[in-house]
Amino acid sequence: MATRRAARLPCGDGLRAVAAFTVFWTHIGFLTGATFNSAVGPLLARFDVGVAIFFALSGFLLARPYVVAILDETRFPDRRSFYARRLRRIVPAYWVALTATYLWLRPDSATLAKGLDYPLHYLFLQVYPGGTLQKGISPGWTLAVEMSFYAALPLLAVAAGRAVRGLDGPSRKAVGLLGLLTASVVLTNVWSGLIYGQQWPTQAVLWLPGMFDHFAVGIACAVLAVWADRRPMPRPLVEALGRHDLLWWLAAFGLMAFVSNQMELVAGLKHTSWDRELVRHGIYTAVAVLMLLPVVFGPQDRGLVRRFLQWKPISAFGVVSYGFFLWHVPLIESAIRLTHQKVFLDWSHGLGMFSGDVVRPTALAFALATLAATASWFVVEKPLVRGRNRPRIVEQAAP
Repeated sequence: MATRRAARLPCGDGLRAVAAFTVFWTHIGFLTGATFNSAVGPLLARFDVGVAIFFALSGFLLARPYVVAILDETRFPDRRSFYARRLRRIVPAYWVALTATYLWLRPDSATLAKGLDYPLHYLFLQVYPGGTLQKGISPGWTLAVEMSFYAALPLLAVAAGRAVRGLDGPSRKAVGLLGLLTASVVLTNVWSGLIYGQQWPTQAVLWLPGMFDHFAVGIACAVLAVWADRRPMPRPLVEALGRHDLLWWLAAFGLMAFVSNQMELVAGLKHTSWDRELVRHGIYTAVAVLMLLPVVFGPQDRGLVRRFLQWKPISAFGVVSYGFFLWHVPLIESAIRLTHQKVFLDWSHGLGMFSGDVVRPTALAFALATLAATASWFVVEKPLVRGRNRPRIVEQAAP
């Protein structure tokens, strides 16, 4: 299928690796206490930006076949096949890791689970009630957001297609889609502003309406890419966006330095003021799109950033990044205990004592999580994603 072949991104696995590594470091800082007790703590606290990067990449990859269908006025991808691929890609590996977390690894947060906590986590519903999302694989809340995006995407594509149906030609349709995406970003901020400003349940900022702008910037990149393949009008812009791979990443690093050191954000789980949280969220969205630009635009065989992302150790790590994401937090806690220390964050009693030993548990946790991720890929994920003779599907999970 042409749309599936077009979805192959030479740098895609490398970007997943970078995002997974940033998420790993933010949890290392949190669980060892380095976030609260070191000079690099403010930066570690903001490495959760990796989630926004995953979402943006997911938006680009998964929406592009629908954008093609809208601009070319052809049939949409089969909905049942789309849902089946998403379920095969996400659910089995997650259920294996979650079961191991509950029965074997038993990190502190998972020991608090009881009653409905278990089905909520297995069914990706842990973000909806309060006080549940940490009682399993704690970063699994991002999968709940992903699953809601997967469920909504074919329906949103149909609605968007109908909205721009009356516009003549790919260019007008593309501009219409970009307008809809801009409106969705505004609505995301309105949603989050109401949650923070009205002191509504804060977990609602983690629902799809509060996270959709991360996906929207990736979808916007897909619109520009598909549009440029069909009409000359956007090509100068697309060429400019793809020309400066290092510039975009340096700009992203600059934004990370600003949000880490100049906004006085709370390093823990609590929110700062609502206006600063909205600014932080907007900066995360900007960082995600800046890091995505060299991956989706420009000559993929040129540039320092692209060479780094296609370096074999990085791209190989990206292939197993989903399993790494699933296993790394429980294994961080295991590594801390194996090095005869205590987890800095005790979900039952709050923050503990900082031992100062971060290197040993970090190295052990990374090694264990990489081994678990590799086993997950070869034993669980790869057979379901590829099948015996099926070509690789690159629309991988984002986180």
